[in-house]
Amino acid sequence: MKTWKIGDVRGIQDVSIGVSVLDQGQSSLILGIYLIVFLASGGILFAQSRNTNLSIRTMYEEKLSSEKSLNQKTLELQEKITELALKTTMIDKAPFGISIADFDKDDLKLKYVNQSFSNITGYTIDELIGRGFQLLTVEETTGEQIKILKASLTEKKTAKLCSIA
Repeated sequence: MKTWKIGDVRGIQDVSIGVSVLDQGQSSLILGIYLIVFLASGGILFAQSRNTNLSIRTMYEEKLSSEKSLNQKTLELQEKITELALKTTMIDKAPFGISIADFDKDDLKLKYVNQSFSNITGYTIDELIGRGFQLLTVEETTGEQIKILKASLTEKKTAKLCSIA
């Protein structure tokens, strides 16, 4: 048995490993193919990532545009609601009678009446809504007044009738 010491180079033999050029060529070819596939995959993923980023950016810009449009529409709706609330208050509180009838029905059923209309007729609002105008005719109502009323309702015009009982 030999004992070796650091720096001792005695007895080292040349060791050669048999590698053929053909084996190296096949290994290089396989490695090259792997490298091409790897680079191609990376390129495809990069392109997909870029397209995805563009798509996300486009969707974000569309979202911002939609939010801006929605905010504008919300403001417009709030203004319309305020305007309608004011008009409704004015109609409800008008010092003269206002009624709205359903023109699609032959009997012209009342859809809305304000408090002044209720006070003039002597009926409550609940008694008037859904009832036809014939509820309002009395013995003192002349045929001429009924004709005027029906004509104005049919033509969607204002009618002014005066009845003295």
